[in-house]
Amino acid sequence: MPTPLSDLIALASDPTVKTADLLRKALVVARRLKQPEWATWIGYELQGYPDEVELPPYRQMRCELMARDSARRLIPIQFDDPQVAYLYTWCRCGQPVGPLEEAVIPGKPLSFCFAADVAVEMMQALRISRVPERVLGVNQVRGLIDAVRDKLLSWALDLAEAGIEEDKMPSPPQPLAPVTFHIEGGFHGGQVMVSSPGGQQQQTVTGEQKAAGPSGLAQGSTDAPRQPADLDTWQREQDSLKPHVATAKRKWPLIVVLAGSSLLAVLQGAGGGVLKWLASLSGG
Repeated sequence: MPTPLSDLIALASDPTVKTADLLRKALVVARRLKQPEWATWIGYELQGYPDEVELPPYRQMRCELMARDSARRLIPIQFDDPQVAYLYTWCRCGQPVGPLEEAVIPGKPLSFCFAADVAVEMMQALRISRVPERVLGVNQVRGLIDAVRDKLLSWALDLAEAGIEEDKMPSPPQPLAPVTFHIEGGFHGGQVMVSSPGGQQQQTVTGEQKAAGPSGLAQGSTDAPRQPADLDTWQREQDSLKPHVATAKRKWPLIVVLAGSSLLAVLQGAGGGVLKWLASLSGG
């Protein structure tokens, strides 16, 4: 299956792909593969190099110093001192690669203006009346663009040979999905379902569990008939609990208020047995 890195290698070898588009795709790969130095270099190529950043060797080249005559034609500026000529014809080409590539027209040289203050100083130093410009040949600009593409391709090939592929990078941890609870058929003969996207668990309420009351103590099922002896014993137990319930009866509404409608819904869904049990403790 193709990966962004393999796609980048194929695009870098295709001369019809614009260099700016190629660099944007390379920037994505560099960020995802944690290649900060290459991401910085790609950013400079896309946006241009700041003055304080040292340019790569392929962006430093010899240019011609020329000026325009009255007909707007470029004419060379003559130097009496070769050292001065060498100084002024050394070109730092830090422009973004996209506009450079768009400006390449076969047979037409590219000219770059100096900053206004620099141009004034040069005119005074060279004793000329026309504004100087730096001029690069088409082949020089094409060589710069090819150097960018070759450097990018070599980097991508080195990553591939080292076995560094984007699809092998560890994925960031995914947040845990919320767990949902499903109550089916009430608590009498029903099931409590606990499910999640990764799996499902369920617990069946058995007959012994149904015999346990809400307090965790064994209580007889309200649906089953009681024997007289058991009924008398059970009644005496309830009578002995009523004074305690009367003392603490103000606590029950507090619990209901805190639980809200969710508690009431659960108690009603339990088949009515729990509500009857609470009613018996509070004396009806």
